[in-house]
Amino acid sequence: MLALLACAIAAQSPQDDAKSAQSKAFAQLEEQLSKRPRPSLTQRQKLLLDFLQTQDDSTAAAPSRETLSVRLRLAEIALLRLDAQTAQKAFAAIAEAARERFPNVRQRAQFGLHQAFRLAGEPDEARAVLETLRVENKGSDVEREAELALAQLDARRPIAVGEAADSLLFGKDLAGETVTAESFDEEPRLFVFWSAEHAPSVRRLEALARAWSKLGLPMRNLVAYCTDDDADMLRTMADDRGYTFRILPASGSGYLHADWLRLGVTAVPTSVLFDAEQQLVAIDPPPHRIAACLQR
Repeated sequence: MLALLACAIAAQSPQDDAKSAQSKAFAQLEEQLSKRPRPSLTQRQKLLLDFLQTQDDSTAAAPSRETLSVRLRLAEIALLRLDAQTAQKAFAAIAEAARERFPNVRQRAQFGLHQAFRLAGEPDEARAVLETLRVENKGSDVEREAELALAQLDARRPIAVGEAADSLLFGKDLAGETVTAESFDEEPRLFVFWSAEHAPSVRRLEALARAWSKLGLPMRNLVAYCTDDDADMLRTMADDRGYTFRILPASGSGYLHADWLRLGVTAVPTSVLFDAEQQLVAIDPPPHRIAACLQR
């Protein structure tokens, strides 16, 4: 028996050992990423890069699911940070490497790639990716999702000054309440796109909120879309800083909220001001110019 066991151990190849080590390291990574409080985007990025430093097999003819999954998450972080070029390159490489072997990874990479193209203002490239996604997944939920994204892409372009916001989706705020088009008072609305990790956008959000309050405009009509998906962290931040406006965290899916693309937001901070008739009157108005923009 001992002789047989010794032979079995000797038969294990270095490749098997490396795969076992990678699987263990990936399990540890998953545990770190799921800890509460949830790591920030910067912390998650570091954990992912640390994994790749020792476990990356991207140069292999057939990279592992673990490697592709880690690279997919890094691409999603680039997308949430509105780095369209980095996201495009990463998603495209992952989609190609996952071809035939890991369809779920390929599908996620393709959907992320279409968003990166939209973020960069390249609708034709985004459309081509969605068409490929649709054709490769006939008869599945993925095909239907691709068709819906194609319909949105073909029917909508970023809202321009003078146009109405009639197709924004909003979503759940930090209190778990669903924000819809009917959730607002019949007053002007201000939407601010920001990141809790980006100090200039935090300062601009707070300056806009102070100006909004001084004008006597309803705080429920100020909605802050955040790139961060950690609702617990955002609630703590809102309590500490006395925020009374509504915050919409990222969904945690790794994709951009559709309203970012609908409004053509490509950087933080970005603010979008609508008048009482819900027509877009200004993009990035300085806090002291909000009243003047509304009086035009």
